[in-house]
Amino acid sequence: MPHKCLWVVSPLYLFKKYTCHPLPRCRLRTANCYPRHSIRQLYLRANYQVRQLNRQVIEKIHCDEIIQSPIDVVRELLENAIDAQSTVITLEWQQDLKTIRVMDNGVGMSLTDLELCIQSHTTSKITSVDDLYRIRTLGFRGQALWAISIYSESLSISSRPASEFVGYRLEYSHPMLSEKVIYTPSFVPVPHDVGTCVQVCFYEAATRQQEKQIRNMFQRYALIYPNISFRLRKGEARPHLVYSTCRHYLERVVQILNIPSNELRYHRVQIQDEQQHLVGDIQVIVGLPERIHRARNDWMWTSINGRVLEHSNSSNMFQQVIMEKTKKMIPSGRYPLCLVLIQLKPNLVIWDASPKKSGVQVMQCIQQDLMDKISFCIDRALEISDGVYKDDSEWTNPMLWYPLQRNNAPQSSDTFQKWRVAGQVKNTYVVVETEASVLLLEQHVAHEGVLFEQLCELWRSKTEWISFCSIPSPLLLQGVPQIVIERLKQLHIHSRSLDGRHTWAIDEIPQIIFDMLHKKNSSSMEAQLIRMVDPQRNLEDNLADFACRCAWKNGMQLTEVQMNTLVDEWIHIKGNKRTCPHGRPIFIQLDENYLSRLFKRNWTNVDERN
Repeated sequence: MPHKCLWVVSPLYLFKKYTCHPLPRCRLRTANCYPRHSIRQLYLRANYQVRQLNRQVIEKIHCDEIIQSPIDVVRELLENAIDAQSTVITLEWQQDLKTIRVMDNGVGMSLTDLELCIQSHTTSKITSVDDLYRIRTLGFRGQALWAISIYSESLSISSRPASEFVGYRLEYSHPMLSEKVIYTPSFVPVPHDVGTCVQVCFYEAATRQQEKQIRNMFQRYALIYPNISFRLRKGEARPHLVYSTCRHYLERVVQILNIPSNELRYHRVQIQDEQQHLVGDIQVIVGLPERIHRARNDWMWTSINGRVLEHSNSSNMFQQVIMEKTKKMIPSGRYPLCLVLIQLKPNLVIWDASPKKSGVQVMQCIQQDLMDKISFCIDRALEISDGVYKDDSEWTNPMLWYPLQRNNAPQSSDTFQKWRVAGQVKNTYVVVETEASVLLLEQHVAHEGVLFEQLCELWRSKTEWISFCSIPSPLLLQGVPQIVIERLKQLHIHSRSLDGRHTWAIDEIPQIIFDMLHKKNSSSMEAQLIRMVDPQRNLEDNLADFACRCAWKNGMQLTEVQMNTLVDEWIHIKGNKRTCPHGRPIFIQLDENYLSRLFKRNWTNVDERN
């Protein structure tokens, strides 16, 4: 008795039922015989149907896609590949820099989707107005491919979903005629892997500067999405940039920027609303300011829900927080390495802040909390700890090593629980031995940092908390403007007027400033006070210079009491322990693991053996 089967008779997806001989086994396909690797794509494909947006949604968006250069084209294609749940994305440049190709292994598009995707306001990301308030994808307006087709000379899209056995290529070109432009789309069946390949040919070749900007943008997306493998190829040669899949953001930073992992710090904190409900989290990766800083701010990135923000738009307030926290840790005119990754509930993100999707903003009610959390993360990430460990579960590459503070470590300013001063080297460096490392402090920079933090704490303190010192003979300030007197009041130095105009007398000053002025005998106290509150400069910068002038100089032999006092005051600093206010590093930490690697030994402590 003849039996029925389902089989493919042509690449046009025409299925027929036969009651005679079935096809050979290699071509037999039934509804339950899809390849195993495509089960996930089949599941995702159900929610990735391209649809035409209704008029209500279009009017709510009220913004068109902006395509002005090849950079915008590549950005839109990369975001589409990421939204398609791809695990491998390849960007290919032709040698003439006139044609680009973006390939991915995402869910792909059927023939019906290919016909719709080239039209305006067609997308698979949203369907109704309510979806605009829970956007979880990078694209949602449905105009990227339509705008690219208008901007480019020709557009070719090849795609195949996992539910079908042959792909289709859409070739879209508009040759210039004498009177009008005629758009001629065509669909060609082609053999294709699961996924999508988009090829764009421009009217003019991209410049070298645009190529460099595209490469930087490619690296930024690779940083934000470590679970995706990114490849950049130029011509038919082998990829010259390959970023394999990582399990942690830190590993991707090491992979892209080629920075040792022990020079990076990481901290993560959760965000809660007023009802203590979890609404998101913030992850901060910052480079050690005493080792990593740049002449440009190209290593400062901020992302919200996976979208890289531009420096000139809504990320300004976050960039200001980063610069405010690190401006006294790095030299003047330099920028830190800092990556801020913000994940929020979609209803807290304003998606229509500007025509460009990179101009997203967050709700006003959570902005201050975000800035406080970023500041907190930077402080915690740059804390100095004597406990060093490595969590192997977070790393794909076992050769990477990363120090983190233990979760059960005591939360106090004294991160070195046990230490002792071993001595002084060349009358410049103080050697300190801790439980798990050896510290080498430069005495001038360390003392400068201590004095600066004491002055800043005095600046922020209330008058009733400060101890004052009476001066036997009052200090006279003559011919000083009123702004100098106001700045002295900020440092709790109160003066009385003698003539009601330009002559002032000071009877008492804070004990900290008196001790610093008493040790500095190069000029009079009056001249040093006026220089410390110079109105032509920022008060914080004046305090930094004043601390530098009053600090112990290198080459000065210190007593044991002085060295112990210096180390104790430096350990208990509430602010920056890593660098002086001018950005010079205070110490070098040599932990036991680093020393054992230098000597090519595997040392074990006596306590651990016992």
